[in-house]
Amino acid sequence: MKNSEIFDKARELGELIKNSEAKKRAEETSERLAADKEASALIDRYNSIREQKYEELTKGQPTPEDAKNANEYIQAEFEKIAGNPVIKDYLEAAREYEMLLSQMDSILKHFIVGEQEQGCSGSCEGCSGCR
Repeated sequence: MKNSEIFDKARELGELIKNSEAKKRAEETSERLAADKEASALIDRYNSIREQKYEELTKGQPTPEDAKNANEYIQAEFEKIAGNPVIKDYLEAAREYEMLLSQMDSILKHFIVGEQEQGCSGSCEGCSGCR
């Protein structure tokens, strides 16, 4: 097989992914997120808190307990913003799109080197069936 044939198939695959429902949904929810003032404010606040906690940890000699507490605090703040419907939709769509890309990577690796890095993701959408 010539390289040009491989490149043609890669372009075709790229077009299929670009036109996928997962990609479209990720773009749509990203646009809604950018346009939503409340969601943007929540994200800005979260990022500020995360940066503040990071600075606090890097200033001194944090103990493992300090790092654990900071991580738990940041995670709790993330859970708060993830409850916003616009942010929640965006996170779900982004995760779905990332999963599609990860699955494609896994399938390509399987056919190139003969082993799949991951098993079934649990989502059968777009799957050709279990083997």
